Amino acid sequence: MEDLRLVSWDFISDQKALHGVLVKGMDYWEGVAKDSGLNNFIILSTCNRLEIYYIYGQLRIPAEFPAPNHVLNGRDAIMHLFRVASGLESISVGEGEILGQIKSAFDLYSKKGYVGKQLSVIFRKAISVGKLVREKTRISVGKVSIPSLVTDVINSKRKIVGSRICIVGSGKMATDIARYISKLSPSSAYMVSRSEPQIPVEGFEWHPMPSLRQIAQDCNIIITATSSRDPIIRVEDAARLAAGKILADVSFPANVEYGAENIPGVTVVRLESLGDILSENLKRKKGEIQKTEAILEQEIDALRFKLMDYTAEDAIRELYIISRMIEEKELSEYHKKVPQKNGESEAARLMLESAIGRILSLQTFALKNLVKTDRSGEAEKLIMALNEEIRRAQKHLSPSGDHQETRNRRVQTPP
Repeated sequence: MEDLRLVSWDFISDQKALHGVLVKGMDYWEGVAKDSGLNNFIILSTCNRLEIYYIYGQLRIPAEFPAPNHVLNGRDAIMHLFRVASGLESISVGEGEILGQIKSAFDLYSKKGYVGKQLSVIFRKAISVGKLVREKTRISVGKVSIPSLVTDVINSKRKIVGSRICIVGSGKMATDIARYISKLSPSSAYMVSRSEPQIPVEGFEWHPMPSLRQIAQDCNIIITATSSRDPIIRVEDAARLAAGKILADVSFPANVEYGAENIPGVTVVRLESLGDILSENLKRKKGEIQKTEAILEQEIDALRFKLMDYTAEDAIRELYIISRMIEEKELSEYHKKVPQKNGESEAARLMLESAIGRILSLQTFALKNLVKTDRSGEAEKLIMALNEEIRRAQKHLSPSGDHQETRNRRVQTPP
């Protein structure tokens, strides 16, 4: 559990800092992770956060970027992941989309070969915890998704019924908003994007991006929801629009350039505009948040024991491998000093192997029992200390670090 590390930036803590890291894109941050020597990591990137979870090593963040909002280790890092999966760290508490985004990130980096056993166990648990919370609490009941809340805010500023709507984008956020909009009977509705939506929304007519300027002029409400790193509607574009327009930007980085809200007759709705609604949602969910946090405490303790069991198994296996290395070294020294007759060398090896196995079995059973019963954290400390000693022994016995032949030999440990 103590091996997990987290570095993250998020919308709630610092919008400017998040903008600075998101504009670089996922490929850039994957490159930073690999250049830092990491080979066991998952990057979670959404419009509201960029989080890098990794095992071992140290992520080297380029000096040009602002300090992360969170730098967490061990249990704190896992609890943060659980909170994110449960919707507690979302802009709208309880929203469900984040759980799918975590699963997608896990699947992506698993396919790329960057997810080891420990990180896999942690993320699988986080996904199951996110599902459990939504089954056992009412944290996700009511309007908690950003698309539904944005639709309500727009409708409060200008009735959607009878209005002409333009949605820029074709991703999940754009299509979800389109579905809410379509239920409110706009007079006409258009979806503008670089590529045609994979799942068309009934009532919306698709047009390619070059037609945006003309369609925006004809519509009362323009909603932007793309992953573009640069503004799609700049201040000068907004100034050319007729008075009375509603520009709703649910993207981060911003699709509508800051400053457009200063143009007379143009109303801009941004994620920040949802403040009052989100605060009310937070108050309403106070009891459910407490229930969720109680579930997370129980589940993180269950994960701790599971991870300790895995770590103990790995430590025990490494201990037996070390014993084989010692066995080979001692036999080699013995053969130099004592001439061997036919069969004596193999007999000596079997006798030494049996003796070491019997001695280690006592420690093995004791360690496994301690892991099963420990509630104080001493077992975790003991395993960490044991692993450190094993690494020292490996360097001493094989300075080059090449003991793969010994590692590949069949090593049996007590069940």
